[in-house]
Amino acid sequence: MQNLTIAQTLTMSSREIAELTGKQHKDVLADCRKMLEALNIQSADFSADYKDSKGRTYQEFLLDQDLTMTLVMGYSIELRHKVAKRWRELEEQAKKPAIPQKYPDALRLAAELPNCRTAELPNCRTAELPNCRTGRGNPAAKTDQ
Repeated sequence: MQNLTIAQTLTMSSREIAELTGKQHKDVLADCRKMLEALNIQSADFSADYKDSKGRTYQEFLLDQDLTMTLVMGYSIELRHKVAKRWRELEEQAKKPAIPQKYPDALRLAAELPNCRTAELPNCRTAELPNCRTGRGNPAAKTDQ
């Protein structure tokens, strides 16, 4: 079986940072802007929009680990610790194999998996591969092996 690798850049939103640290989101946004300006980084590169429960659109920042840690270095030890713990959780989640959440993604993954072929599996038996597409190993196909 092929290993499926999905490139994924881990980010933490300014809203999650606000929630973890107990700060107001507007204050975290201001801290983000100050940090990005001090680092001479375009804030638009990390800016995103989200909708609240009433459908209103607001700004947030999506920061990678380096920027998140740089941001919270100015916060208290307790708050930095909360954010560091959350990053470890994100990294552990990223290590787990990605399970497609949408039907087209599942189809794409299935199309990339190798098929059972007679040449590849000369000793294919019914009990071993009941869904073998060649008919060998398929209980519906009357084949003696």
